[in-house]
Amino acid sequence: MTPQNPIETVVLRTMALTWPFYALGALYVVGPVLAWTLAAFAVLVLYLGPAVREDMRATGPIPLIVWVWIAGMAVMLVALWVGHMDWGLGLKKTIKSSIGWAKGWALLALFPLVGAVLPIRREILVRGQCIIGLWTLILAPILMAAPYIGLPERIFTSPLKVVGGPGPEYFSVYFFTWDPASWTPRWQFYAPWSPFAALLGVIMLLFALEERSIKWRSIGVAAGLLMIFASKSRMGLVGVVACTIGPRMMPLILRGWAWQTVSGIVASMAVFGSAVIASASDFVAAFKGARADSTRVRATLQRIASERWQNDAYWFGHGTVHPGSHAEE
Repeated sequence: MTPQNPIETVVLRTMALTWPFYALGALYVVGPVLAWTLAAFAVLVLYLGPAVREDMRATGPIPLIVWVWIAGMAVMLVALWVGHMDWGLGLKKTIKSSIGWAKGWALLALFPLVGAVLPIRREILVRGQCIIGLWTLILAPILMAAPYIGLPERIFTSPLKVVGGPGPEYFSVYFFTWDPASWTPRWQFYAPWSPFAALLGVIMLLFALEERSIKWRSIGVAAGLLMIFASKSRMGLVGVVACTIGPRMMPLILRGWAWQTVSGIVASMAVFGSAVIASASDFVAAFKGARADSTRVRATLQRIASERWQNDAYWFGHGTVHPGSHAEE
């Protein structure tokens, strides 16, 4: 896979260096820097038009859906400012939170802008994910063995945490973490926490399934599945099924034989429906009980979030942050 222009080179090399960046605790910084740099370049090539070298010209105007995302994230920034004014948090905190917006919410508009305007082939992203998967498989033996050979959970926290962020875990490098409920190891790979790693594993799997090279496809799929299972995230298990099987079944809607098959299955529910419903209920109960503490904590967090939203910040958000109780874990 050879990049066809400098933009593709930057994207592919940045993805390929994901694990080295993580080893330096720099991933939280690299993402926003890449997004803003490429977004600024996208605006530049749109402005210069034909004056830009041919292989780096914009692939077209900014699509409507990208404008929607840009408008949405701009509204987030305005709401942030209004929320800070409502709470009298002062200019210093407003500036700090605005920088936080630029490192977080803004990226949900910047990356779609980059992908829609700059000439970056989908194959580059697919191969980049598989390269990350290769790093993951190479490092997997030491990561998997770490809790059993006495290695520490956290290796170190990068000095880059001075740039600010949601918490030190975004700048920390881990071998693994201990699940406080079962006291068994969980792995988060290059993510801030384990369920996040499962999400990245699902994404890697989806990209890898599009890889044309069977070697790289096998590497990406294996690494994605490893991240999903080693993270011990239940939602990751749901995601790997829903995000791979569901979309691939959608084209069958237009096939007559598929409708006939579904009709037969639906008709059979008259006989087997009760047993299927009972089995599904048992599965859901077992699924929740697999990590009952996690289910309890999530329910508590959802209740707290709802109450804080209604009582502190109904319209514009930014009720002040308070340390949580042990219930929040």
